[in-house]
Amino acid sequence: MAKAKDTDPGVLVQLVEDTDPTLALSAVGSLHRWLDEVEGPLVRRARHEGHSWHGIAIALGRTKQGVWERYRNPADSSDNSVNG
Repeated sequence: MAKAKDTDPGVLVQLVEDTDPTLALSAVGSLHRWLDEVEGPLVRRARHEGHSWHGIAIALGRTKQGVWERYRNPADSSDNSVNG
């Protein structure tokens, strides 16, 4: 099975269009991992800058509840309500 080992998102996107479906799927998996790595810090930055869970959820195309459950900081009392 072919594997996409390149970590450059641009290269991975090109591999998604590859004719070998296993190589394309490997690239998709790598893209998912890369996006997970960058999404968390961006959500934390948005919260730190005062953005609401609702606004972040809209930007991500997800539900407010789902984003809050994944990224809330239990140690931060301002993050303990999905209404924030």
